Amino acid sequence: GLVDPRDVPAGSLVLASAHIGGHDINSLIGRIEETPDGVSIADMQFVIYGAPVSVDGVWEMRGGVPYSEFSYEVAASDIGSFLDGLGLSGGLEGGEGVIAGTFSWQGAPWDFDLPTAVGETSLLLNSGRLLGAGAGGIGRVIGLFNVALILRRLNLNFKDVFSKGLSFDTMRGHFRIKNGNATISSLQVDTPSADIKVRGRAGLIERDYDQCMRVTTKLKESLPVLSAVAIEPSAALAFWVLGHIKGISSMINEVATVEYRITGSWDDPQITKIALDENAPSDNFTCN
Repeated sequence: GLVDPRDVPAGSLVLASAHIGGHDINSLIGRIEETPDGVSIADMQFVIYGAPVSVDGVWEMRGGVPYSEFSYEVAASDIGSFLDGLGLSGGLEGGEGVIAGTFSWQGAPWDFDLPTAVGETSLLLNSGRLLGAGAGGIGRVIGLFNVALILRRLNLNFKDVFSKGLSFDTMRGHFRIKNGNATISSLQVDTPSADIKVRGRAGLIERDYDQCMRVTTKLKESLPVLSAVAIEPSAALAFWVLGHIKGISSMINEVATVEYRITGSWDDPQITKIALDENAPSDNFTCN
């Protein structure tokens, strides 16, 4: 039945292992303190799917209904495996870094309820890989699956890159959760082939998009890829020469910024190219 947080006793937590909410948790420590309407959970630390997690928050009755409200931080050498374990990935492999934020929802701490959830999350990851086909979870939320589709529309042959996933150097961003939607205020993914910026909404319940994506391809860095996959030797030579001609090589990175609006469902996204505002600052989106 429903657990009333006002009935939970205060005390210290020290558990070598536990199975909570369908997940195995190890090395759990923390404090439970009474509040007028329930309990606070302070200085809680544990390891789940190889990632150390720190949590603080409250579990209280509000208007006769239990609510959970927590801040958290995850610092791990493989965020992709951590998210896979929670059932939230499918679009990210590897990635060393930190995910931190705050969330509140109606229900117990182990019973996350998306329709009532409100919160925000920031992330900073290094050295990972974005997976295209079959991407799910966080990959769908931030539109990573659409990156492959967009780069192919630029008529650049990244087939070899995307067959193994697109490696990134850094990924940093911030998004908010409310009313079953994840709204990205800023997301930037820096890869060897392109710099990608995303903002907008992903419907976590309706499974739809209303996002803008700005892609600046690093053509200079991509020329070795293009020359390697070129069929004709003369084409391969041309790609190599372009990358080494003084003046041209320094200009190449500046000529391939494109912007797209992404709407429709997660399974059938509609991608529309947006004409760039030449008078706008280079870091600003034209797409609204």
